[in-house]
Amino acid sequence: TEDLEFNNVSFKEAETLLEERFGVSITIPDRNLQETRFTTSLGADETLDHFLKIVCEFNNADYIYNKNNQQITIKPLNP
Repeated sequence: TEDLEFNNVSFKEAETLLEERFGVSITIPDRNLQETRFTTSLGADETLDHFLKIVCEFNNADYIYNKNNQQITIKPLNP
């Protein structure tokens, strides 16, 4: 596993990369949040929880991770 670089990507674009990397299904129901762009990296040994916590914190969002069915929902804090 190698580092992933996110350079000015939208949440929607990052969704696909994260789904492939971690074998999860991600839903982002809010269209504005889907289009929100960010730049960061995901270290090879970084957990998905840690990455989502940081990215959501910087973008005024939150996530719910249901580990039983590997389903993640990302929503804005103030829709």
